[in-house]
Amino acid sequence: MLRESNMSALLTENGFIDHKDDAAKLKQDSFLEGLAQGHVNGLVKAFGLKQKPIQERKLSGMKPNWADWQWAEAANTLKKAREKGIITSDQWEKKAALKDLTFDELEFLNLVLSGRQFQ
Repeated sequence: MLRESNMSALLTENGFIDHKDDAAKLKQDSFLEGLAQGHVNGLVKAFGLKQKPIQERKLSGMKPNWADWQWAEAANTLKKAREKGIITSDQWEKKAALKDLTFDELEFLNLVLSGRQFQ
C-alpha cells in the first residue's frame, strides 16, 4: 500500500471491523483515545520531538457588535455547516440567531469551517 509512495509514509493497522472483538473495541472512545495516544507517542519518539510549554489561553467572553444582517448571515452559514455534517449540533445556529456567540466561539467556528465552501 505504501511502497509506491514518493514521500515518507506510515500505515498503522489498529484492528479489523470484520472481527467481532475488534469491531466492539473500535466503538469505544477510550480504545480510540488510546490508539491516538499511541500514535502520538510513536511519532514523538521517531522524530525526537519535545513538548512545548502549554500557554494558558484566557477567553474574552465578549460578543461582537454586528448588524442584524451579519448575525443572519452567520446563522445561515452555521445552518449550512450543520446540514453538510461539518458541525453536528444546531446549537451554534441558534446562538447566532439569538446574537449570543462570543468572539471565542466565532474563532473556534472559523477553525472548524475554514477551507469549507458552501454553495
